[in-house]
Amino acid sequence: MRKEGCTYLEISEFLNTSNYKPQRTEKFSPQQVFGLLDKMNKRIKRLNGITPPKIYNFGLLHLPKDN
Repeated sequence: MRKEGCTYLEISEFLNTSNYKPQRTEKFSPQQVFGLLDKMNKRIKRLNGITPPKIYNFGLLHLPKDN
């Protein structure tokens, strides 16, 4: 909604009228919406920066059994 030009106040009003409930308060405020979007964007940026590990070379080693 923010990308479509809605303000934080408009988003909070939409969430409150759509029966979404925040964890700690009765209703969403524009400041809470800003904080949630900021945290989400930081998390997405961090997760996009993670590269999967690269496996270059591996093999199996057969060791003789000690009796």
